[in-house]
Amino acid sequence: MTKGLGKTIIGEYFAWSEEDANCCPSGNGTFEYNPTELTTEIKN
Repeated sequence: MTKGLGKTIIGEYFAWSEEDANCCPSGNGTFEYNPTELTTEIKN
């Protein structure tokens, strides 16, 4: 996870389904979390 400048924390997530191998998630993306406003925004 990386921290953005300003009020948000920027990170990357991965999501595995039951059919995925341990090495290869079928879903991924980035998000921004604002701890001041308690909001999360998916960016992909």
